[in-house]
Formats: sequence, C-alpha cells, structure tokens
Amino acid sequence: MQKNLTKQVDNFKEFGDLITQYGDDIILALIVLVAGLIAAKLLAKLFRLTLQRLRLKEAFVSMATNIFYIMLLLLVMAAALNHLGIEETLLFNAAGAAILASALLIILFRPYIPHLPYKTGNMIKAGKFLGRVEGVDFFHTRLKTFDGKTVFIPNVLILKAPITNYHFTASRQIKLVIGISYSSDLLKAKKTLSEILAEEPRVLNKPAARVYVLNLAESCVEITARSWAKNVDYWRTRCDLLEKIKLRFDHEGIAIAFPQQDVHLYQGDSGNCGAALFDNLGIEESRDEIG
Repeated sequence: MQKNLTKQVDNFKEFGDLITQYGDDIILALIVLVAGLIAAKLLAKLFRLTLQRLRLKEAFVSMATNIFYIMLLLLVMAAALNHLGIEETLLFNAAGAAILASALLIILFRPYIPHLPYKTGNMIKAGKFLGRVEGVDFFHTRLKTFDGKTVFIPNVLILKAPITNYHFTASRQIKLVIGISYSSDLLKAKKTLSEILAEEPRVLNKPAARVYVLNLAESCVEITARSWAKNVDYWRTRCDLLEKIKLRFDHEGIAIAFPQQDVHLYQGDSGNCGAALFDNLGIEESRDEIG
C-alpha cells in the first residue's frame, strides 16, 4: 500500500516537473492551435468567395476550397507542434505526405461521391420548401425561402427526394388556364389572349406562344395560353399577364366564368308540377298516383 502511494506521489512529481518545464510551451501551442483554426476557417471562406467571383464551376470551387482548407489545417498543426519542440523538418515532411494523400483520395473517390443537383444561387424546390440556395456544405443545404425564412435541409434527405431545379434551363413555360362563360365570344377571347401575349415584351418569341381550347367544362369553356419566359422573369411575367387578361376581358365584354348554379322555378298546382317532374324522370306509372 505504501509502495503504491509512493509511486503515485513520484508520478505527480514528474508531471509537475513537466508542467514547470514545458508549461509555457504547451499554453503557447494551444493558443496557436485555436487561433490557427479560426484563421483557417476564415481564410477558406474568403478563398471560396474569391473563386466564386471568378465564375468557376461549383465542383472545382468545392474541391479547391477543401484542399486549401486541409493545407491550412496541416500548417496550423505543424506550427502548434513546433512550439512543443518537434523538429520542423519532420513536421513539413509529414504535412507534405498528408497533403498528397488527401489530394489523391479526393481525385480517386470524387467520381463516386454523390453530387447535389444544384449550386449556390439556384432556385430549387426541395420537398415542401421553395427558395434560393444560399450555401452548401458537407452536411446541409442552406435555403432562403421567398417569405424570408432560412431553412437548413440535411443533404441526406435531399439525395433521397425529388428535387426541382428551376435554373437547369434558361427559360420556363408559363401555363395559364382561363375559363370564360358559354355565352361569351370564343373566337374573340382567343384573339384577345393572343394579342396580350404578343404585346408582352418578356414573352419569348421562340418557342412561340400558343392559345387553344383546353376543355368544355361544366360551367365554362377553358382556354389555355402557353408561352415562355426567362427564369428570372417567370413570376412577374405570369402575374402581370393575369392582371392584363382580367382588365382586357372586362373591357372587351368577355365574361370570366365562376362556379354558379341556375335554379328554375315553375308556377302551377302541385299536381302538374309533380306530373312534369315524373315525366322528366321517365316514370310514367307514377302519374296515376298524383291527383
């Protein structure tokens, strides 16, 4: 028992001697490590922004930023270990080997790493969220919705669900369905719609806009207008077209249909009404039972 206690005391003495001898170096190494990690993160972010301003491909930007960040981390670790008395030559040799190994792993395995079907700045729909991509890291996608919310979506969920990217093509089709009453002039309505599309400067000439009858519904004739606009102009163009159609149809006397029911009232005694009702239903036998 006494021997064990003596041994523990000796160990504490040795630890105290080490702290006394290397305490300043350990504290300085920790300060260098913490400050270096913060600086490395900021420099990597600045490096990414610089590459993005050069309008380089997002895949290249991500790979270059990751390599740059790894190199900074290795330099920070080398600087911290150097304050603990480890030789610089050994540190730089180890750092160089680690950089080469990291670059080799990225080059070899990058084709097998799943790619996200969008990049920063794209407008996407992921699940129930619609907005613009503000940033992408290894774990999350930061999405800014149009009502001002910032949503962090795990990339694991995105890879498992359908994604709509509205920036894969330069233009987008605007689909409008207008229901007019059966009493309105159909040909006039089609002509008016075509004129509205032709007068809108944001509607593209190719593909050409089209107007045609879509359906003969229960309470209206459905006319559809199909046109194309640039992605950046889509929503404003669509909203403006709807407003112009409503105002122009009102001016031209074309009635836009809405759900309604026609009620027909018949005057006369109940017997005649009942007989007429059963006549309409094709039940001749019931007429003898009514008066």
